[in-house]
Amino acid sequence: MSRQKKISRGYGEATLLSAIAEEGCPICHNVAGSDDNYFFWFFNENYYEAHTLDGLARSLGFCPAHGAAVTRTALGSYQLAAVHEVLVRRVRDKLSGHPAGRTQGERQGSILATYDRCPACRDREKAAEGNAFWLANLLEDPVGADLYAHPGMLCYPHLRAVLPRVSALTLDRLLTVHEAAMAAATEPLVELQAELSRNPSDGRQDLVKALLPALRLAVGHDTGNGAYPSLDESGTSRKWDPVADLLEGFRRADACPVCLEVRRAWIQWIGWLDNAASRAAPIDDLLPTCPEHVWPTVHLGGAFLAVAAAQRALGAVLSEVRTAVRTLKPPPPKDRERPVQRLKRILSGPRRRLREARRVLARGVRCPVCARLTVASDRTLSLLFALLEDRQHLATIESSYGLCLKHFSRALALNPNPEVRAILVAVENAKLARLQWELEESLRKAAWNYRPEAKGTEQTAWRRAVLRFSGSLTQETT
Repeated sequence: MSRQKKISRGYGEATLLSAIAEEGCPICHNVAGSDDNYFFWFFNENYYEAHTLDGLARSLGFCPAHGAAVTRTALGSYQLAAVHEVLVRRVRDKLSGHPAGRTQGERQGSILATYDRCPACRDREKAAEGNAFWLANLLEDPVGADLYAHPGMLCYPHLRAVLPRVSALTLDRLLTVHEAAMAAATEPLVELQAELSRNPSDGRQDLVKALLPALRLAVGHDTGNGAYPSLDESGTSRKWDPVADLLEGFRRADACPVCLEVRRAWIQWIGWLDNAASRAAPIDDLLPTCPEHVWPTVHLGGAFLAVAAAQRALGAVLSEVRTAVRTLKPPPPKDRERPVQRLKRILSGPRRRLREARRVLARGVRCPVCARLTVASDRTLSLLFALLEDRQHLATIESSYGLCLKHFSRALALNPNPEVRAILVAVENAKLARLQWELEESLRKAAWNYRPEAKGTEQTAWRRAVLRFSGSLTQETT
């Protein structure tokens, strides 16, 4: 009888034991179906439940990735229309100062200025947290610990979720195992980069397959995030005029102009990196390191950029792991140790080193692409505030699409002056008023007794509502 069969486990630990037997991260394996499960129950039972509507109201709809996912098919269009009709009414109640939309003592400027995590994202995170709990228990068992890394190993994001839950001895062992595995995974990347230099052909499927071990250790499994556009739409040949381009975006009635600017920033940044990587230029400080941006970069960039992104992501987390290992295991004292050094070594006991190592692992890795896209959003909104100070642009902005709810919320969080805030609120309320009517009309015509009526553009209002709330970088029009 195998060792695995000798262990009597609950369901959570049993599924993890099975996942550990596979290549890759066991928690990533176990949460891979989270989105499908969430949306199955959302469309079939939960979409109009109070807790679902409340959660989506707090999050201002889905995130861009899940918003893009649900707009790719017309399945569930009625449910999405019904949900977003409620969400639009709630947002408009807050914008209109409805008493039910404001908690006691809430400032006017704070209304909608923050929003919660997307419920589908929170569902995935909750599943990951549960798996981290069960895996931490499993790793404390000698038999379960012996099965770890043969071959399944945690990705760094899920390793960070497990480590606070394990003992000092297990933490030390996990860090040692992961340091060795990450160091070993860097060697094939160096060889792959050298091979590309000799033969720059891009066999995309084979390349991504070769990068999988490093990527899965560094950022986890690919979740199929379709929130980012490809690089063949850059339009970088023309001169960029920030003011003129933003005003041009406001002249469109089908897209959030801030989304368009963030989209442009993504395409420009990754396109520049793609070109620089092919020339072996130094770009490590500009490459993405987070799961959300590493995987799109690997899929959308060329071969040189894909390898560089994998190297940078793995190198960044290996550096964090090595720092934690050095913190836990300081070098032995020198023969002639200065009094200050000796005192520092004595005071830095095992418990203090353990706390410091946990702090290192908890801080995370900074992602330059996250920072760039945040700057793109905030600087565009800052320019919008400046343009609203000039009354000649008011008509253009009032007749525009307005802002998606995510960027509208961010605009309020940046605390523009009262006059600018009033214009933003008035424009957004007007756009939502029309959207509310279209959603109501589509729901009315869905009733059996109205079936003789011709159906019009209100039938796609559900899609416009999803994108109005989530925003979009992949769709030029909404």
